[in-house]
Amino acid sequence: MKSFLLIFIFLFFSTTSQATPIAHDTSEHIYPGCPFNSTCSPEMGTLFLKYQQALHQNSLKNFFHKNGLPITGKRKKDKFQQTSKARLEAVWDSPCDYRENKKATFERVQTFAKNFSDNTIEYPHYVVIQKDKTVKKFKTSNDDSALGIYQNRLVFNRLIDDIYYQYQVDEKGNISIHPEQNFSILGRSIPCSQNALNKISNIYTPQEIAGVNCRLIYSPKGDQSYLFYLPRCE
Repeated sequence: MKSFLLIFIFLFFSTTSQATPIAHDTSEHIYPGCPFNSTCSPEMGTLFLKYQQALHQNSLKNFFHKNGLPITGKRKKDKFQQTSKARLEAVWDSPCDYRENKKATFERVQTFAKNFSDNTIEYPHYVVIQKDKTVKKFKTSNDDSALGIYQNRLVFNRLIDDIYYQYQVDEKGNISIHPEQNFSILGRSIPCSQNALNKISNIYTPQEIAGVNCRLIYSPKGDQSYLFYLPRCE
């Protein structure tokens, strides 16, 4: 069964003008709906199947209001606690820091949520300098790339089982679904200027600054913002 969550075919440096396709194979998991090779409960598998059903029935917004959307981050393996909440997670060993430790020290965690408030999970973040020079920081799912910005919210797009949708994230980490936005100018990677890096030097460490990537993103009206991010590890 071709599914909907969340082993990505490409990372953020892919062109964000296209919806990011998501695919994984659930056919070999003991629990229907669970991502292949994950630690995943029957309850989580059922939630994945309901998510896929909502997509095909054009009822994603109703599903979101009840359950949220699937988001992915990473967690130190020793932070895991066996609670009822963990029943609604899909978990894999993560390659982050594996080379240094010769064993998995992080785990990749996928859950359904309406925000990025779970402090036990580390999420990637973007830093954005907007047209008015304000600097904002946004958490995001490890699997998704920003398409653009709209009313102080980053816009993300997904393509799942040939079904496209957008969602938005505000500076506080709240996820929302709004009418689809059309972006006439697509984001693109640019060299990071020293002037731009100086403006975010209080957010990143000197070591991180050396690895920061830069993009231009736009609003539907064509207003330009600068977006900064670090290479991701899943």
